[in-house]
Amino acid sequence: MRGCDVPLGKDSLVAAGTDNEEVTLRVLKATTKDVDFHWQHLADDGLRLVCRILCRDQLIQHIDLSMNYITPAGVPAIQDMLAVNQTLTSLKLAGNQISDEGCACIADGMELI
Repeated sequence: MRGCDVPLGKDSLVAAGTDNEEVTLRVLKATTKDVDFHWQHLADDGLRLVCRILCRDQLIQHIDLSMNYITPAGVPAIQDMLAVNQTLTSLKLAGNQISDEGCACIADGMELI
């Protein structure tokens, strides 16, 4: 499986790197509940940065991380973020290289939500 769609929470929508300032500022300056990072070449390092920010975020409800070269190595960052983030209701991960096992680990962590 090259990606996965993961529903978040009971009212979820379908959920489907660069370690630089542009990524950080885009998330921090978000004035909307939706953030679109699809096709941004984040890879696992960029994903980790986004997840660290989402651990503190109280606004973003929907984030699209589709087609970003995310691998199973990025799964722990997603799990850690989902364990503390209380506002995210959809997460799109389609078109990444997350394995079936990685998707299962993310889904297991969502039972806390």
